Amino acid sequence: MIYYLLKGLHLLAMGAWLGASITSPLEILRTLSRGRPYVDLIPEQVARADKVLIPAALLTLLTGLGLMQTTQGFITAPWRFWAGFGLTLGLLLLAKLGLEPTKKRLVLAVQGPGEAAALGALRGRFIGLVTAWHVGFVIILVLMVYPF
Repeated sequence: MIYYLLKGLHLLAMGAWLGASITSPLEILRTLSRGRPYVDLIPEQVARADKVLIPAALLTLLTGLGLMQTTQGFITAPWRFWAGFGLTLGLLLLAKLGLEPTKKRLVLAVQGPGEAAALGALRGRFIGLVTAWHVGFVIILVLMVYPF
């Protein structure tokens, strides 16, 4: 019974995490392309997305560890689960050290005088980090689903 509860929570949390990580950057980029006065909405968009992304990421991580423990135990868990766990930690670091500062700089850039070149560079960095994030997510999904 506990296995199915963990599995259901894990899938729901992962779905929310993945869904928010896809829609949030698209919304931010769409708002950036519209220019003023719409860019003033970006701080609110970032805060709203973080309310979903952070809890969903932590719940995904914790339920994944719970699933590892209830099925095989940590010691005998297959390498692919450990690789997925390591990549998940890597994604969390990418979010904390890469995406968060970039989002904060984007917010400051749109609230200030907003030079087009600086904003364009931040937009490019944001797109690159989001792309790396999604590539990592796809790798984790393949590791978790496909039995190598």
